[in-house]
Amino acid sequence: MIFSNHKKEVSHPQLLINGKEITKVESTKFLGINIDKKLSWKQHTISVGKKLSSANFIIRHIRYKINQATALKLYDTLALPHLTYCNTVWENCKKTHTMNIFRLQKRILRVCCDVKHLSTEALFDVTKKLPFYNIHKLQAAKTVHNFVHNLSTYFHLKLSIFLVNHQMYTASILGRLIIYVYLSIMVDLM
Repeated sequence: MIFSNHKKEVSHPQLLINGKEITKVESTKFLGINIDKKLSWKQHTISVGKKLSSANFIIRHIRYKINQATALKLYDTLALPHLTYCNTVWENCKKTHTMNIFRLQKRILRVCCDVKHLSTEALFDVTKKLPFYNIHKLQAAKTVHNFVHNLSTYFHLKLSIFLVNHQMYTASILGRLIIYVYLSIMVDLM
């Protein structure tokens, strides 16, 4: 896969390793994340949406047999890991890609609470869960905190290498967002 943001297809020379041609792909799955050549994360958000739909189906079909606390534990087990895994990397994609994920999160939490008509803010207050976009802000803030306070030299080195090597639009947006979140948290703490 060759990362590019060009609209027009650019031809690249054939790549060989030990005389074997490396096939060019449009997208691939690496460590559970679907990466495409434009780093749009569309395929990954579709995949997360399918997993959240499955979690919603499971919780909805057994909800009448369990109480709210157990339903919320199922949410924590079946849905939350998909919302948090590598969230700082792929959540910065277009809002149109993440809207369905946020909608599915709200749908699952409404099933857990067994209420249909509850405002979004009230839903997250009642369940004491973070909305999808705030999960991202929390993880970005933790990343910046660890980076600034040098809690892990290995992590510090990995993040530095990532930001230097991946200067596509996603990395610059991520960098700006991380700095913004960190500064806003520091201002709130003062």
